Amino acid sequence: MFPGLLEDYIETVLHVAATANDEAIVDDKFSLRSMSGKNYSVTIRGQNQTIVDSLDEWSALRDFYEGAIYWTPGEKGYRVDSINRRKGEIIVLPIQELTYYTQSTYRDVIDIIQTYQKQNTEGIDIAYGELEIKRSVFGYKKVYFGQKHESEQVQLDHPSVTRFIPEGMWVTLTDSQWSQLKNGIQELADEGRSIDLLAEASLHAAGHAMTSVIPDLIICDANDFTGFSASGMTAFANRPVIGFYGENGSGLGTIEAIYEKLPQVLRKALELIESCPCAEGCPSCVQLPGKGNIELFKPGAKMLLKILIEGID
Repeated sequence: MFPGLLEDYIETVLHVAATANDEAIVDDKFSLRSMSGKNYSVTIRGQNQTIVDSLDEWSALRDFYEGAIYWTPGEKGYRVDSINRRKGEIIVLPIQELTYYTQSTYRDVIDIIQTYQKQNTEGIDIAYGELEIKRSVFGYKKVYFGQKHESEQVQLDHPSVTRFIPEGMWVTLTDSQWSQLKNGIQELADEGRSIDLLAEASLHAAGHAMTSVIPDLIICDANDFTGFSASGMTAFANRPVIGFYGENGSGLGTIEAIYEKLPQVLRKALELIESCPCAEGCPSCVQLPGKGNIELFKPGAKMLLKILIEGID
């Protein structure tokens, strides 16, 4: 009946159905996010009060995990106490005084399901379609307020795995364009930073700059989409890629708009970098809050954006 359904989905559905009353089994399995559309509620323990309702599972398991800190718009703090994936319930405890906040640590594995539209200009492939994202949330970082303590990494006892099938768009470079970037940054490399490392950091920085300007060009919120970049992803034939996928449902039209307005996004991102006086990159140009700002190289990002713009023009 469903020839395109993945085998692990089928095994999970049958296993969960056979053990419907065993909550531990459900907790150990990934969510069928794209199939079930399960929503979560966030409730204060011991009180008949829900502080968040109808939260999609993709966002819930990314932002709410045992030990996570949650702030309400009224500046009240809560710590996640427990999660019931079968019932879609997240229980939190009020916190009177907090000395830190938390950021989830996760890894996404991305595959292409199908391509809706595709363009090829001077070897640069620009595509819009459907992706499958497998997200593993395996820990979180405690970031302390002030300078008294360094941040602390915490591993989860029960990591969560979810699958999601959102709309996505991506742009890939040719080998010659990647070599052109490496030649351009060659004289900036040294023993501590190899050419390959700087090229990868340039790719990440360019993606961050594009992420920063997208809400200025498209009517959307920064939380509506997530960017990704890498030079060795098998789904993209190990070619350097910068892409974006929708975080809420299918992207609410945001991803298709990014695909259609990519030339403007690239030019706006280059303008952002060129207008910032910093040397290596800062929060005003290529650094994004909580998005892994360790390996970023602003000079290379500027070169890379120019290469992409030349390829599209």
